[in-house]
Amino acid sequence: MNRQPLAQVAADRGLVGGPFGSSLVNADYAESGVPVIRGTNLNEGRYVGGEFVFVSAEKFARDLSRNAAMAGDVIYTQRGTLGQVALVPSSGPQQLVVSQSQMRLRVDRDRAIPEFVYYASTSDDFLQQIDDRAISTGVPHTNLGILSELEIPLPPLPEQQAIAEVLGALDDKIAANTAAKSAAEAFLNVSYVAAVGAGNDRTLGDVAAFHNRRRVPLSAAGRAERRGVIPYYGANGQMGTVDAPLFDEPIVLLGEDGSVCRSDGSPYVHYVWGPAWVNNHAHVLTGTKVSTELLSVMLRQADVSALVTGAVQPKLSMGQARRLGLVVPAESQLTALEQTVGAVFGSVRALTEENRTLASTRDALLPQLMSGKLRVRDAEKIVEAAT
Repeated sequence: MNRQPLAQVAADRGLVGGPFGSSLVNADYAESGVPVIRGTNLNEGRYVGGEFVFVSAEKFARDLSRNAAMAGDVIYTQRGTLGQVALVPSSGPQQLVVSQSQMRLRVDRDRAIPEFVYYASTSDDFLQQIDDRAISTGVPHTNLGILSELEIPLPPLPEQQAIAEVLGALDDKIAANTAAKSAAEAFLNVSYVAAVGAGNDRTLGDVAAFHNRRRVPLSAAGRAERRGVIPYYGANGQMGTVDAPLFDEPIVLLGEDGSVCRSDGSPYVHYVWGPAWVNNHAHVLTGTKVSTELLSVMLRQADVSALVTGAVQPKLSMGQARRLGLVVPAESQLTALEQTVGAVFGSVRALTEENRTLASTRDALLPQLMSGKLRVRDAEKIVEAAT
């Protein structure tokens, strides 16, 4: 199949990096305005999303307009977690700006379909090109010159559109399941708040057991030597996979270092079940006086801001975490709430497992479609069966 460098599919001045130096610093962030695309906004699946920081419209117009992004643009990470890529969706803000650690590709639509370019940029072949050409001194990084030379397959436009639609159908189903999970979790939050009106004040140490001694950190090189299918978790969720588990039971991860406290004071919390490896940046908890599932709901409603230390690297130590105040529903409310939580978490687990199957199907189809080894019509039958 015909291959072309990204420079050949870019619109005029379509390849742009982030602002230079002091053009954008933390002091420029505002409560509202033009959203800034950072690395954390490339972890939401196909599209840029999640929690944004903002700059004022005045700051954007004065200093950042050349770094603007809009619907259909493809965003790549320049430094840090290389290989991250996402599309700017057509819904949501119509004007955004990329941070210093991101790069933007605006596609010439006479040559390529943005959604196709996105999928091509997630392929193993493309990621290997990044690994081969990344600059490893200091923080791993690339630049616009490197990005412009990375190659993707480029079939005719109708075929690009068909491939993007086939893979997009799987991602659409994943997104629908994810939305259903979010709705279920919101329902649990409401149910918990309704049940704690006459609750009992407790601390996290009263209702949970810590299993931090079982954690083992692995460097990126260490994970590369232990490639496998077991999820590897840190403070902000899954970071990759390894070849063996440290845990194989329902657990709750509570951020200890780095990703500790959200802007509203709530902690970073992840509910995990099945085989898993956890590094030393997340506390590992199970419920004692409440189920592990209800514990995760309670923690999402907590405020840890007063317990976090460290001006440069935020930290929620085990000692501080044990002191975290929680409210346990009264016994008259607790049994019914636990039954609700158990049923809803059963649905959440089922949706998550389905998403893993859908993602595996997508990831298996992608290289075959990109190489031309699988016809779109055959892929459509596989997708129809999977969705």
